[in-house]
Amino acid sequence: MPSWLSFREKVKRPKGNPPPDTVAAQHSSTSSSQSRKVFPSGLKLLHKPDSAEVDIVFVHGLTGDQERTWTGECASTPWPQTLLPAKLPQARILTFGYDAYVLDWRAMVSKNRIGNHSKNLLSALATHRENDDTNNRPILLVAHSLGGLVCEDALLASRNSAENHLQHILECTRGIIFLGTPHSGSGLAGWAESSAKLIGLVKQTNPQILAVLKSESEVLARIQTDFHTMIRARVNKGNQPIHITCYYEELPLPGIGEVVPMNSAILPTYISIGLNSNHMGMTKFETEDDPGFISVAGELQRWVKEFRPKPVITTRTTKACFLVPFDRDSRFVGREDIITRVNHRLKTTRRVGLAGIGGVGKSQIAIEYCYRFKDEHPAGNVFWVYANSVARFDQAYREIARKLDLPGWENPKVNTLQLVSEWLSDEEHETWLMILDNADDTEALFGAGSHGLMLEDAQTVPRVSYVPRNSKGSIIITTRDTRVAEILTNREKSIMVLPLSAQEAEFLMHSKLQQDAAGTKADTLELLETLQYLPLAITQAAAFISENRITITEYIRIIRSGNSELTNLLNIDLRDSRRDLYASSSVIRTWKVSFDQIQKQKPRAAQILSLMSILDRQGVPKTLLRKKDELSTEFVTALGTLQAFSLITAETGGAAFTMHPLVQMSTQSWLELQNTSTQYQEQAMKLLSEAFPSGEHENWIICESLFPHAQAILKYNYTSKPSLLHRATLLHNAAWYDWQQGRYKNAYKSCMEAYNLRRRLLDEENSETLGSMELAALVLQAQGKYEAAEARNRRALDGREKVLGPEHPNTLTSISNLALVLKAQGKYVAAEAMNRRALDGREKVLGPEHPNTLTSISILAAVLQAQGKYEAAEVMNQRVLDRYRGPRI
Repeated sequence: MPSWLSFREKVKRPKGNPPPDTVAAQHSSTSSSQSRKVFPSGLKLLHKPDSAEVDIVFVHGLTGDQERTWTGECASTPWPQTLLPAKLPQARILTFGYDAYVLDWRAMVSKNRIGNHSKNLLSALATHRENDDTNNRPILLVAHSLGGLVCEDALLASRNSAENHLQHILECTRGIIFLGTPHSGSGLAGWAESSAKLIGLVKQTNPQILAVLKSESEVLARIQTDFHTMIRARVNKGNQPIHITCYYEELPLPGIGEVVPMNSAILPTYISIGLNSNHMGMTKFETEDDPGFISVAGELQRWVKEFRPKPVITTRTTKACFLVPFDRDSRFVGREDIITRVNHRLKTTRRVGLAGIGGVGKSQIAIEYCYRFKDEHPAGNVFWVYANSVARFDQAYREIARKLDLPGWENPKVNTLQLVSEWLSDEEHETWLMILDNADDTEALFGAGSHGLMLEDAQTVPRVSYVPRNSKGSIIITTRDTRVAEILTNREKSIMVLPLSAQEAEFLMHSKLQQDAAGTKADTLELLETLQYLPLAITQAAAFISENRITITEYIRIIRSGNSELTNLLNIDLRDSRRDLYASSSVIRTWKVSFDQIQKQKPRAAQILSLMSILDRQGVPKTLLRKKDELSTEFVTALGTLQAFSLITAETGGAAFTMHPLVQMSTQSWLELQNTSTQYQEQAMKLLSEAFPSGEHENWIICESLFPHAQAILKYNYTSKPSLLHRATLLHNAAWYDWQQGRYKNAYKSCMEAYNLRRRLLDEENSETLGSMELAALVLQAQGKYEAAEARNRRALDGREKVLGPEHPNTLTSISNLALVLKAQGKYVAAEAMNRRALDGREKVLGPEHPNTLTSISILAAVLQAQGKYEAAEVMNQRVLDRYRGPRI
């Protein structure tokens, strides 16, 4: 990490003349009376292949240099010249320099405004391409800090120009990488001004550039508004889009702090990625293994791949992706008319809605269609997306990104929704089919998500925005609400999935039954009519008959003996557009019979079904359902019973289970009739509070799989003290995971609820209460709310000292946390004092080689360095280094 001394070196002017291979350069100099030095400006060629296909132009930022900005501290040559050509051998690589020295303690400062710099960039690039007849070659821009604003303004100038060669720049620009660009203002202006005061030797600053960098700048607002208007207009006209990826700094600049905050460095709806570096170090990569270089080069490679001429492929070179979590039904019955209508619709439109009552077979038709599509399009991709909640939608997209191995899918800071949407929108890929299953919840699709598995900025975008449109892609929407399907299909009427015909229903019933279970023709028709010809009801009735080795006639006799309790089940609101079909009690009667029979014959199966109905109905892990020390035979046979009755379905692989939404609702009503709802809600809360781990990195996969279930059970009301304490534990760990994933608003809300519960049920100074208070402080610190974070850290520390004593490890952790937030505020003296307290305590209690002790030494070194105490900081850093190296020989 660069020190303050290295920063002072960076703001000095580069000495000497520019190298001879600088092209389109506009060197500036002034008379000796003004002490104005020559600086490298214009375009410089870094790499030129024999047959280039794309131009990549690097533009430095504030106080930057056309070469040194892109050169690692241990390197002598910029990485775009040494590392990038191996990754993009078909690219011509150039770098643009301009006088961006807003402060200097020896020389006069250039008064050029951003507009002047942007026009110089536009003119130099256009002239260079005109001279060697490469006007139509695609352009990619890589810009740091102020350079991003220069690039945006240059493209605006290109749009407004009357000259053809200047207009070509915008037309050919296909992608921009912004590295720490202050799209909505930043601390750059204050940084430069405070640096000038601190050094005390600056003669002048450039007030016009500094004014633009302030958040209230009208010029900055104008650039941003015009730029985004231009981007939208370009897409609306059907022109090639400009890809954009925004990188933001994750570390503060020593002695300065955060320069461009994340909320200013990113642009909504575009990919945003964090770099583990500060503002000045985020452009300097040493080796091809540097994570920053891998990410930036990967984005450039992805874009170049999209517009490079595609080779003719005569054979399949990649395995098609088939993400359907259900096996094919070998006894699929009828529905050929609907499948024919879907095929006909997809010839003229890319989206089709299948609407109907729950249990009528919409998803079964979609599953069959997926397998037929796979047979007809072996190279095509098939994706299944659960659309009934934000959490499930996000989880499905993450799985798609993983299967397709999209660049950045493992990074929690990457907007996976945008990543998948862009891939599916690219018409260069093979044909694909997507099923949006159970798209019933309008809030989940059209509202702003609040509990997704993505970045906090992605939560403000409706999930429907990420449903792609592509001439090679088809989407089938299954829903109980025709209004949802019509919105998603541009007001096309949905294909209504009605109950089976009498002939189809009879065929389905007999296909599921043994020969000796069949009743008379009249009994069969009466049963099918009672079941309203609903496929799910027929399948369940057949399963019950087979499981209990009875006949259709005996089954009808059971249904006829129902009582008034069944009437309450009719009050379930399925929010179905065809209310007359839903009003029938036949499906509910069938399930009530099944529930009672299972409870009588296999109580453990009934317990599992009851517990599953409280959780999210999809992706229920088998491990969550099994009791501790439960015999395998008992557990396996219980699950087998539920599957035999078609009440639950094993997802592909058998590690998780799904239940039909109507089964879930009916089971919940069944629990209410038995007055056992609270019992299973409390059981689910206890299970989740014990199963949901802390949000540390090694637990992310488990957290992700359990997150939808945590959200489901947190909606219930709990009154008993044990359940409320379990709720507090689950809230605390879920908040920890949200914090690690960058969902700070959710994290803060959850950890404060956990804190309030623990304070009320335990006390203010309980260790768990203080732990939630400290977690809230960490979330506030991550949001940049340092004063509030400091206040909460002090409250936690006071409690730790009072209850545990000044030398307890948890107390020392509280001291260290407080030191970090003091450092973030620039309160270095206080931070140093706190760090020394933490270090002294940890050395005494934990020993000099404990990892926490070494962490305290490292933090103290950073605080000393921030104060300019470099010798002392070096001593501390050497102590840490010696410990990791081990004893010297």
